[in-house]
Amino acid sequence: MEAKFLKAAFGPGDFPPPLNPEIVFVGKSNVGKSTLINTLLNNRRLAKTSSTPGKTRSINFYQVGTILFVDLPGYGYAKASKELRASWERLILSYFKNRRNISLAVVLLDVRRGSDEATMSLIRLLEGLDITYCFVLTKADKVSKSEGLLRLREIEAQFRPKPYSPLLFSAKMGLGKTELWNVIMDATNRLKQRIGES
Repeated sequence: MEAKFLKAAFGPGDFPPPLNPEIVFVGKSNVGKSTLINTLLNNRRLAKTSSTPGKTRSINFYQVGTILFVDLPGYGYAKASKELRASWERLILSYFKNRRNISLAVVLLDVRRGSDEATMSLIRLLEGLDITYCFVLTKADKVSKSEGLLRLREIEAQFRPKPYSPLLFSAKMGLGKTELWNVIMDATNRLKQRIGES
């Protein structure tokens, strides 16, 4: 599938028109969002990866066929200034509140660390706005298979996400790529059906 960088948005005025279904990727800094996006698109260089957490300060939009991939700034980066963290939070909040064409929020968690209060706040926001989400536990190659499955069960028990069960993902192993694409396409089709019925 052909994919290209569309634009970087530093505020709501920079968002592209809401004409395409959007798949938004959100997670804490250094959880592997850019790596996951590049793995899905078979392009190592499309989404910029960085060894410096908290470096991304914009919402980055990518055109992927007839849908958009949206890479949000990582949240919860402790070393960022209070003002910078607040500006990120406002930007992320404005995105979720103003985009009615979101098919799916892919919520990334490091399989070794699980969820925290910031993640719980994010899920409350998504549920309050009736945005469908799916948990993806990244860096699954860093733990044993049994520990990875245990983490999946913990997330499922804690959040009871519907309609999609949590997934394990590893760019290194290629784990979870096909399953995540299946979720993305299903969520996109569901959005198109809702729009058609309205």
